Amino acid sequence: MNKHWVLFSIFLSLALFSCSRKNAAVEDLCKYVNPFIGTGTYGHTYPGPSVPFGMIQPGPETNTRYFRQSYKWCAGYHYDDRTIMGFSQTHFTGCGHSDLGDFLIMPMVGKLYTSAGPDSVPAGARWGYRSHYSHNDEEASPGYYRVMLKDDHINAEITSTCRAGLYRFTFPGSDSTRFLLDMIHSIYEFPGKVTYAYIRMPNDSTVMGYRETRGYLRPRFVYFAMVFSKPFNSFGTIFEDTLAYGSRKYPHIRMNFREIGGQYIKAFFNFKTREKEQILVKIGISSVSTAGAYCLYGRGRPISRN
Repeated sequence: MNKHWVLFSIFLSLALFSCSRKNAAVEDLCKYVNPFIGTGTYGHTYPGPSVPFGMIQPGPETNTRYFRQSYKWCAGYHYDDRTIMGFSQTHFTGCGHSDLGDFLIMPMVGKLYTSAGPDSVPAGARWGYRSHYSHNDEEASPGYYRVMLKDDHINAEITSTCRAGLYRFTFPGSDSTRFLLDMIHSIYEFPGKVTYAYIRMPNDSTVMGYRETRGYLRPRFVYFAMVFSKPFNSFGTIFEDTLAYGSRKYPHIRMNFREIGGQYIKAFFNFKTREKEQILVKIGISSVSTAGAYCLYGRGRPISRN
């Protein structure tokens, strides 16, 4: 009889130990993760959200440099910078070589800026579409990134699925709210990096296109589909015949023209927003076609912030 009780006691102890281990396993370990680790010095990481082995890595970019000067910004983001030039959809992280930075988007309010402008912008000044920001109003956790763009008082939030970046922008009230899509921008930038790009607006809330680039792959094709949660009031295309680091020269703007193709192209989309109105943007990418990007942008579940 004592033998049976001993065996029962051992079994009960093992069961209780297993339950305690199971309860411990459900602890949210994400709270210990700091995505900003490695974003300073030469860690070459970026703080944006991404799914493990996902195709897309949406996130902020603070700077880029011409060709071999770009080593510090291999991931597009560096913690020491004080301005953000936009949010692109592909990034290396933890890699000692720079590339990617496809399909940069940047929200703005007021004047339309067609170039990022220099990074050495005094506080309170505005020389391009890049915006000042503060680490005090920036946060990142696994699957989530948020920052306040101080120059236009725009709150930007990002999450992702395996193949799509999901953005939520909160705007001030304005009749001149805009998004700029920069097809020229790249990490590891040099003349001829983009060999061809194409943008099409099939309706007033959808933008599709692709670009071919040279870099670590030659050639490299990436296709995208971008969908806004509300229709834009008007839009324009920009063709630039000269590429110069720090600014784009001689922009030719054409309003409400639904297609543009070329080596140096951009587009912008105009909205009216109420105070604290939110506009959602979904961007899917594909290595096959714009139709594939459009099919994929809605698939997959976003990473939960909780």
